[in-house]
Formats: sequence, structure tokens, C-alpha cells
Amino acid sequence: QFAYAPNKTMRMNLTMEHTKRPSYDYSNLGNSQYSNPVGQDDYNALNFGMNYTLGKHGQLSLTHNNMATKLGTGGNTNFSNDNFAFNYKWQKFNADVSLASNNNNSKFIQTSGAVPTTTAYDSKSLTQRLSLQWIGSDRLSLGATVANSNINSNAKATAAQDMQFTATIQPIRKMQATLGYQIQNSGSYSPFSG
Repeated sequence: QFAYAPNKTMRMNLTMEHTKRPSYDYSNLGNSQYSNPVGQDDYNALNFGMNYTLGKHGQLSLTHNNMATKLGTGGNTNFSNDNFAFNYKWQKFNADVSLASNNNNSKFIQTSGAVPTTTAYDSKSLTQRLSLQWIGSDRLSLGATVANSNINSNAKATAAQDMQFTATIQPIRKMQATLGYQIQNSGSYSPFSG
């Protein structure tokens, strides 16, 4: 684990992990509820984050996370996420803009039959998100969030859009009401569907 702050406006941190752990094959359980270990999984993880303050009102952040495993039973998995975000606060106004990328790749090999079978899954997505908030007073705040995602699962592309509007009102002390309206068109292709 590594942390570095070259000045008051920038901070960085890095975490890396490498471990080996028993790998289990659940395809040949039979009458037993237990599975014997078959080889070892080789696991690697890397997490990186950076924050940069822009003046008194803005902040940039960047994160990268990756987990990769070489399976002892055959095959491998790889999950990665990258996110870039900008936050700006000014008086009663708050804005967040972000761009996120996700990649998931998996390949499993089963040896229960006479011929080994391979199952592969690949998914990628790119999401843009905008969030706005206005805090008029201690008794009133308004918020809006808009997000768009482009998803590709096993070479099949889909799109998703989400919008959400909220209003929080405190008419009297110890009483708070939240009103919300949401439009959602999210969804993705599943490799397990017919």
C-alpha cells in the first residue's frame, strides 16, 4: 500500500495484492456437499485513486480498480473499473459530472464430462452521469440526475437512460417530505437467457 501527497491540492494512493488460494471444482459433488480443492487460484488486485482540488470550489478525482484471477480449475476472470469525476460547489449550487468504464471478462473450464467445456462471458459498459443539486435553505432542496450507459455484452449492444428528480421539503420542524420522479430505461443482455 502506497500513499503520496505532493502538496495540499493533490493526493494519491495505490494498493496492490497478490495471493494464492485453493481452487474448488463443484461439478463433481455427487452425494457429498463438500468439494476437494483442485490446484490454486492466482489472484491479483490493483487499486489506484487520485484527488486534485481546483481552487475553493472544484475537485477532480480518478480511480482505477482491477481484479484478475487465474483459476486453478482452468480459465480466468478479469474485472476492471475506471472512473473520472468532477465536482463543483458554489454557494447553494452543487454539480457532479462523471465518466465510468467497466470491463468484465470471464472464462470457465469444466471437466466433469468426457470432453472439457468452456464458458466465456464478456461485458463492457461506458456510463456518463450528470447530477445537479440546489439547496435553497434548510427547508428546501432540489436535485436532478441524468445518466446514459452504452453496454456491450457478448457482442450484443444495448443502451440505458436514467433520469431522476427529487425535492426535499421541511414545512415544519421535525417533519420532512421528499418528492421524487424517476424515468428508467436501463437493462442489458444476459448470456443465460434464451
